[in-house]
Amino acid sequence: MLTIEAEPNYARQIFLNLIDNACKYTNKGGVDISARKNGKYAEIIIKDTGIGVSKGDQKKIFQKFTRSKEAVIENAAGSGLGLFIVEKIIKAHYGKIEFFSEGKGKGSTVKVYLPIKQE
Repeated sequence: MLTIEAEPNYARQIFLNLIDNACKYTNKGGVDISARKNGKYAEIIIKDTGIGVSKGDQKKIFQKFTRSKEAVIENAAGSGLGLFIVEKIIKAHYGKIEFFSEGKGKGSTVKVYLPIKQE
């Protein structure tokens, strides 16, 4: 079992946002969530078969008030703050986040790395 070193309310906010995004932008296929040990970190992977994100939009995905063109078309509501806040919380917990997509219509993968709790 992996136990992460994170304040529970912030951990909840991270994963609620990421899983909600994956579900919201996936009309066909599904969402897979997995976790594994990666050195001193728990690596949590959220992969979807959704709308994907263009290469250009990926460069600014964690910026404040930024949403990909695909996200705006699929779901007009949204502030563009979710991933910005998630990244700040993860960094405050000495972790990191990575975002990958092969492009429009090809799904997305988010990898979150949070320190494993040392017993």
